[in-house]
Amino acid sequence: MYKKNSTATTFTGLISSPVYVDSQTTCGIIVPNDVAFNSITLSVQVSTDGINFYNLYDDTGAQKTISIGAARAISLYLGNYAGFAYIQFTANANLNGKAIMVLFREMYCNGYLLLTKN
Repeated sequence: MYKKNSTATTFTGLISSPVYVDSQTTCGIIVPNDVAFNSITLSVQVSTDGINFYNLYDDTGAQKTISIGAARAISLYLGNYAGFAYIQFTANANLNGKAIMVLFREMYCNGYLLLTKN
């Protein structure tokens, strides 16, 4: 069974507003058709309490960044985002007032949470 949700996050300068995903996992981003998003790289920050955010790194030590552009749907690997209740992004250029859609979901099979590549 899939439970899908989404919410918009708006940028103030370089930083997006935090998105509360609760016990679900971030799985994608939808970028609107706006040239302001072309050639933008987002750094990912996560939090368990919504106050203290930390840059996200994978298990190899690489910082998680996402290259975005206008009119794109971007799939994210669930395993990198599992366990974090909040997510926010820092852009490499000013996106003041612009918003992206963050998708999140939970997957269950026979009562077990599944983390699979999208």
